[in-house]
Amino acid sequence: MAKGQLNNMKKSTLSIVATIAVTLFFLNSIASLPTSTQAALSNENEWQLQILGLVDSPLNLTLSEIVAMPTTTVQTTLYCVDFPTRIVEEGKWTGVQLGLLLEEAGVAPSAIKVAFFASDGYSTDLSLEAAMQPDVIVAYEKDGTSLGGTVRIVAPGRWGYKWISQLSRIEIVNYDFKGKWESLGYSDDGTGLGRSGIPDVSPAPDSAPTQQNTTTTLPTDPTPSNSSDTLRTQETQDPAPGANETQNPEPAPIAPIAAATLVSGAIAGALALAYLRKRKQ
Repeated sequence: MAKGQLNNMKKSTLSIVATIAVTLFFLNSIASLPTSTQAALSNENEWQLQILGLVDSPLNLTLSEIVAMPTTTVQTTLYCVDFPTRIVEEGKWTGVQLGLLLEEAGVAPSAIKVAFFASDGYSTDLSLEAAMQPDVIVAYEKDGTSLGGTVRIVAPGRWGYKWISQLSRIEIVNYDFKGKWESLGYSDDGTGLGRSGIPDVSPAPDSAPTQQNTTTTLPTDPTPSNSSDTLRTQETQDPAPGANETQNPEPAPIAPIAAATLVSGAIAGALALAYLRKRKQ
């Protein structure tokens, strides 16, 4: 082998060893951080919900902050106008009253509608009056299971296209905003516009939650419609990502990763040096 080629191979081997050493140093530096800091790093992509528009104090809430708020549980059923006699989803939905979030943001007197936007581009709307109903919630759990680390609107008594999933932005407006399907002519209130649609099942005043620091359960069970509308809801088109995943998994242990990298680097270096000696002979 030419002397120049041998020198080049030595330089390449030294470069590999140096890269491995830097990687190990970085991994061990992370491993030395407190567990809480490691967890914070792993949650940097946590789901966030913005509330803006005609509000006094725009909000940018993480899922953890939403979960920490007073909870409300609603037992209700989701129906799609595509299949008005078929239950799409049914169970106990847990989250935060939408009205509580809007009160926290401070809705301007001129506001008339609430526009909802999903991370996948889907949109829908509710009147301000409907949005303030105590059984309309921003849900993050169903039957005790996380909704894949995202949030959605639960709107009892309204068709599934109002139950927007992957909710990322709420905007308060002073004009007649219409979402994706509403702008195409579907019922803007989501109940069928006087046909035999899903009835109004808002709880009676005496059943509305009165304590904000406890879990409130609002039982509702709308009857499906005989509507002949055909519509693919967001639920059938775009299921929430990671439905079987938890939002805050435990951070992967760093030490085993570093050890595995060290062993791999040692083996690679030994093989490279053995190869060089053989070629030199």
